[in-house]
Amino acid sequence: MFEQRSDKLPLLPVLALWLAVSVIMIVAGWNNIVTRSGWDPDDQLRMVQLRDFLNGQSWFDITQYRMNGDQGAPMHWSRLIELPLALIIVLLAPVIGQPAAEMVAGTLVPLLCLGLAAWMIGQITTRLSSREAGVVAVLVTLMSPALLMQFRPMRIDHHGWQIVMAVLALWTLFWPNKKRGGITLGLALAVWLHISLEGAPLTAAFFLLLGWRWIFEKAHGQRLIWTITSFALASFALFIGTQSSALSAAVFCDTISPPHIAAIAIAAAIMLPAIMATPKDWRIRMGAAALAGAAAFGGDLAACTAMQGRSLWQS
Repeated sequence: MFEQRSDKLPLLPVLALWLAVSVIMIVAGWNNIVTRSGWDPDDQLRMVQLRDFLNGQSWFDITQYRMNGDQGAPMHWSRLIELPLALIIVLLAPVIGQPAAEMVAGTLVPLLCLGLAAWMIGQITTRLSSREAGVVAVLVTLMSPALLMQFRPMRIDHHGWQIVMAVLALWTLFWPNKKRGGITLGLALAVWLHISLEGAPLTAAFFLLLGWRWIFEKAHGQRLIWTITSFALASFALFIGTQSSALSAAVFCDTISPPHIAAIAIAAAIMLPAIMATPKDWRIRMGAAALAGAAAFGGDLAACTAMQGRSLWQS
């Protein structure tokens, strides 16, 4: 898809830069670390939700019972990003105690996400230019205030993971292996949307890019077909694996809901046969892509309308 070089990003300079920046960020955020207070109410409530999970609240129950009286407040936050935090705390709490384990987890996970994002950006730059440019790209990433805000120690809300998934999705476009790149891209986009629907516009942009290239050069269909397949299956698996009520789940803002699953399934049902048929005329390929987009939008709208009608009828 892009002209690529065979240079490899050197690991030691990248590791040294990441360690230096991490030390600076730990020192700058020490008060937030020792108080485990996070940086905003989202970080604080995420820690509360994590503690409830570790204290026995069901994986499928993300209701916050400290709000909204006896009924509690239904939350939309995915437990997926709580898993690395929970794992570190479970492993360290018996040794250093729960408070210290929370400090380590809340510090280590965001900084590891920062290092991963910087490393992937360096990989992209190296493939496009040179290893020296890749190291510079890592340095620029590690000096970006907008990025560092989301990777500070105790910044445990989902924004850092959104950035990681976005960079991973971008990186896969540079992988020469279309099957592996497509599968990984689909997984990254599915996880991104599962974490938060804020990724929906860029997810659509990725599919628009792949679809556009397939329309005018059908050889790109291999990457697109693996992306669609991976994205659809992973989206469904993540939804079923985190929603106790499955396809009858309520529609909440900022999270995958049944109407979105319906839209993904409809688009995949149209696009996968169209790509496998490999029509020679680009206008037929464009028509198939347009039909998939329109049908997905219509299916999403119809599902939302049906669920709203059912809620009104039940009330």
